[in-house]
Amino acid sequence: MTLFGYLWLVIVICCFLRKDMKYMAFITLLFMCFQSANVLYFNDRGVGPQILTSIMFIARSVLSHGTIIRIAKDRKKNYVDIFLLLLLGVVLYSSVKNDVLEERTLAVIQLIVYVVCFICMERTLKGMGEADIYSMIRGITIIILTIGALQWLTAMKILNLRDILKVLVYNDNGSSVAFNSQIKRLYSTFMEPSYFAGFVVGAFYYFFSISTKWKENIILMCGLFIELLLSKSSAAFGAFLVVGIVFVAVSRNIDFQWKIAIIACGVMGFLFLYFGFYELLDSVIFSKADTGSYRTRLAMNNRAMRAFQASPWYGTGYKSVRGSSIVNTLLGQLGMSGLALYLIVNIKIFAAVLMKKQRTFCSVLYDGARFGLLSAVACQVIACPDVDLCTYWFWMYAVAAHFAVSGKESIARKTGEVVADERWNYKAQSFY
Repeated sequence: MTLFGYLWLVIVICCFLRKDMKYMAFITLLFMCFQSANVLYFNDRGVGPQILTSIMFIARSVLSHGTIIRIAKDRKKNYVDIFLLLLLGVVLYSSVKNDVLEERTLAVIQLIVYVVCFICMERTLKGMGEADIYSMIRGITIIILTIGALQWLTAMKILNLRDILKVLVYNDNGSSVAFNSQIKRLYSTFMEPSYFAGFVVGAFYYFFSISTKWKENIILMCGLFIELLLSKSSAAFGAFLVVGIVFVAVSRNIDFQWKIAIIACGVMGFLFLYFGFYELLDSVIFSKADTGSYRTRLAMNNRAMRAFQASPWYGTGYKSVRGSSIVNTLLGQLGMSGLALYLIVNIKIFAAVLMKKQRTFCSVLYDGARFGLLSAVACQVIACPDVDLCTYWFWMYAVAAHFAVSGKESIARKTGEVVADERWNYKAQSFY
C-alpha cells in the first residue's frame, strides 16, 4: 500500500464509521478526482481510490439498508438505472461473444461497481438536504483548485513541491500521467489536462446555474475559469463553448436582450483570446491537424471504425479498441447498441432541464449537476473516449445524490410539507 493509500484508509475508516451517510458520499465524490494516485498495487498494477471508495460506499449502503436487493426495491424508481443495467448487459455480452472478458475482467468489474454505486447513492442519501450536496461539491472544487494551483506553480518551477506532490498526489508512474512528463500546463489531480477539463468546466456551470449564490461563488467561478485557461486543453475550451451555448439556449428566464449580450460577451472573449493569446489557441485548436497527436487520434479512430464495421451491433468487446472520441470508442467496442444506451442514459438525465417549468432551489441544484454531466460528456466526445472516465462518474454520482434529495422534495410537495432547507435563503430563482 502506498503512503497515499494509508491516508486514504484512515479517511475511509473514519467516514465509514460515521452514522451519517453524507461523510461517505463526500469522500466518494472527492476521491473520484484523484486520478493520478494509487491506493495500492496488485500484480504491478495500480488500483486507484475511485473504485475502492465506490466499493466502500456500496458496503456502507448495504449496512444501512440491509441488502442490495432491498436497496433496489426502493419505491423511487429511475429509468436511468434500467438503461445503465442494459448497458452493462451489452458490455458483458459483447465481451463474452468476442472472447475478451478474461483479459478485461478488471475493467468490467470497475464499470459494474460505478453503476451499482450510482444506484446506491440514489437510494441511500435521502436523509441529506440540498445544502449538504451543494457544500460537498463546493468543498471538493476548492480542494481541486488549490491542488491545481500548487501543481501549476510547481510545473512552472515557482514552488519546489515536486517531491511532496509526487508522493501524495501523483504516485502513479505511468507514462500517461502528465506530472511525470513535467509539462507546463494545469491539470490538478488528474492524469492530463483533458481529463481535468470535464471537472473544471462542469464545476463552473454547476455554480453558474445557481444565480442566487453568484455573490458567494464569484471568486470560485473566476478561479475555475483561470485554471481552465491554464490547462491549455482543447477539450476544456471546446466543452466550455458547447455547454455555454446549450446553457443560453435552454434558459427560459433570460430575456432576448440578455441572450444577445451574453453571446456578444462570448464573441468579445474569443476575440480577446484570439488576438491576445493566439499562440495558445493555435497550438491547441488551429494547428491541431499538423501535430503527431492528431495523426495518432486519426489512426485510433480508423481502428475503432474497422471494429465497428466488423460487428456493427455489439462491437468487438469492451476495451478492445479505443478511438479519440467516446462515439468512435463505443461504436468499436459495443456497436450501435452500446452507443444508443449511452446516449439514452445521458439524454434521459439532461432532458429534465428542458421539461420543468417551475423551479425550486433543489431542482436548480439538480440542473447544475446535469450541466456538470453535460460538460463531462462534451469532453468525452472531444478527447476523453472512456465510458469509465472518473470525471464523468463524478458528475453521475452528483446527479444521483441530487436525485435522492429531489425524491424527498417530491414526496413533501405531495403531502403539503415544507421542503426548504433552513440553511438556505430559499428562493426558487434560476435561468430555467
